[in-house]
Amino acid sequence: MSEQSAKPYLVRAICEWCADNGLTPYLAVKVNDLEEATKFYTEVFGFTEVKTGRNREHISRHMTDGHIDFTLMQYDSEDSHEATIAGEGPRLHHWGVTVDDLLAAFYVNVLTGLALWIQQGR
Repeated sequence: MSEQSAKPYLVRAICEWCADNGLTPYLAVKVNDLEEATKFYTEVFGFTEVKTGRNREHISRHMTDGHIDFTLMQYDSEDSHEATIAGEGPRLHHWGVTVDDLLAAFYVNVLTGLALWIQQGR
């Protein structure tokens, strides 16, 4: 069996789709070490920190490079419900886009069978 590729094909495809459609992509990544991950994304990709805060069972650090909104999420425990949604260990937790017309986005999600998480104020 071949080893799984570490190349970010899915993330790249999401970002390209968003750019093609004039949308700002939002990515949330589950990490084990918030400070180490922050240093990596700052130094390697040029992201800057927007804000850091506690949200339910994790600490979120919101970052941006001006084109992508990005959140690093460090959970208090791998056993928390939210941490188990994406699976164990560091990984892409979820992604989204900012939309102008919430109702239209809802209908697109219903028609295509995609899951829709609505978060007030985002």
